[in-house]
Amino acid sequence: MLTTLQRLLPMAEKIIDRRSSLPILKHICITDGRAMFTDLESILMMPVPDTRSFTIPVGLLKKVLAAKPESLQFLVDDKKMVSILYGDKLVTYPGYDVDEYPLLPKEAFEPKGTWNWDIFNVLLTQSAYCSKDGLKPALNGVHVVQEDGQFKSESTDGHALRIQNGIDVGKSKALDSIIPTKPLALLARVARGNTKIGLSDTHLSFSLPGDVTLYVRTINEPYPAVMDVVPKKFTGEALLDRDKVLALIKAAGTKVELEVFDMGHVEIAKHLIAKGLIDPPPVFQLCLGIAWGMPATPANMLFMKTALPQDAIWAGFGVGPGSFPMVAQSALMGGNVRVGFEDNFYLSRGVPAKSNAQLVEKAVHILKALDKKPATARETREILNLSTE
Repeated sequence: MLTTLQRLLPMAEKIIDRRSSLPILKHICITDGRAMFTDLESILMMPVPDTRSFTIPVGLLKKVLAAKPESLQFLVDDKKMVSILYGDKLVTYPGYDVDEYPLLPKEAFEPKGTWNWDIFNVLLTQSAYCSKDGLKPALNGVHVVQEDGQFKSESTDGHALRIQNGIDVGKSKALDSIIPTKPLALLARVARGNTKIGLSDTHLSFSLPGDVTLYVRTINEPYPAVMDVVPKKFTGEALLDRDKVLALIKAAGTKVELEVFDMGHVEIAKHLIAKGLIDPPPVFQLCLGIAWGMPATPANMLFMKTALPQDAIWAGFGVGPGSFPMVAQSALMGGNVRVGFEDNFYLSRGVPAKSNAQLVEKAVHILKALDKKPATARETREILNLSTE
């Protein structure tokens, strides 16, 4: 039970509805050998070695697990009072009747194939383009279409539209659904390898690692035919002259940051430097862990770093779970570091950061542990060869 709850709690915190006025939705339900958690739109389910029926408050469980107990024992009496025994401590609370807990979907699920992590990463990226307007429910999610072994997804808030085409899903069945944005962050974080997908009349099911199943209520609204409003031909065009833009940046006394996601980008940047369009010293940002780019590994960071010009000032970062490991790796290789919400939302696994400042504070803590000193704003301008006036 302890191991199951240690794995379930971080996932439950991803979907918990903290604004809900229903106290039972802040509880994990144990019944019929299953542990469940729901916000009414998504349901997490895992098997547990306990056939009794009781509930566990998420907030209390978090405090108990923070004590890092070696074991947990739950005692349940006939008045639905529940006690948690861990170590030499005992805490008691009134449980809820599990019959009040929302049920799992009862309808049958048809297998629709498997999705890999790349698909969930695409869906998470597209969620930023969805609408938050409650009066436009269809636009509150990502529209996914699966047909003839190809996967397509689209999202829009009515102003900007993002479409992803041409992802091969192999042997799969036709699928046309709208997935709400909230569970996508959880799926992108925990889905590894190939995830089996199922569809019922009202839900999608995702078979995740470790016998975890996530049921997500689909948005039952017709998705607008967005391609009908996209012009088939464009009467005008906008041309961006890269060399002129770089010349203007140079004339303004500012500095170009050269973000490179793979080795081809490094070579393009060297070409611009050779043409005299980038003032020395060039500033490179090694961007690792982005889909379709260089994975966030020490070997890849070293590979890219050794390809940079000799006088380059550089920093490196990783997205998501790779953020803080790449902070340490970049510092150890003599580079600078970058953190922030653009790359990562979490201080540690399952613990969301409340601000960019928290992420910076942790990065500074890592640097100081490595005997590195953060530069002041004035020192940074001097390093970048910018005016300090």
